Amino acid sequence: NILWAASVGLIRSKEVPKWQRKMWQGLRRNGAVISQLGGVANVKRRKNLASIWRLVFAFTANVLLLKKAVEGASSVGGAFQGPDDPRLFHTLELIGMAANFRMLWSKLGYTRLSHEMLGILAMIASACGMWSNWRKVRRKKCGTKQFLTAVERRRASLAS
Repeated sequence: NILWAASVGLIRSKEVPKWQRKMWQGLRRNGAVISQLGGVANVKRRKNLASIWRLVFAFTANVLLLKKAVEGASSVGGAFQGPDDPRLFHTLELIGMAANFRMLWSKLGYTRLSHEMLGILAMIASACGMWSNWRKVRRKKCGTKQFLTAVERRRASLAS
């Protein structure tokens, strides 16, 4: 939230907000909040470290849920239950989290990744996230309302 506030100009930082770039000539200094936190780069690093820890805890929780789903499926017979199989869901969640973890690890400077590999990991993570969200919406039937097309409405009115 601090990074967003600095990017829109609510908190003063050395980086000039995009919409203010033509207004500023010369140098800017960090404000009191950004200076106290060690600068924008340090705030970004702390945010990424917090994201790594969030991913570690979420990964651990998903491993435990996957273990429970595997045990539950083996007691029922172990057959694949279709796209709503909890084993598939948790596996895709873990793959997406692992891709996000690897990108953050590179962004923090612990290892290097090429732009191509970062792009591939980003596509994998987003595809896993889209699948998970789509299945949640389909399972709960809370997506968009189904509307009849003009042709279907005409047929319905002619039939009645």
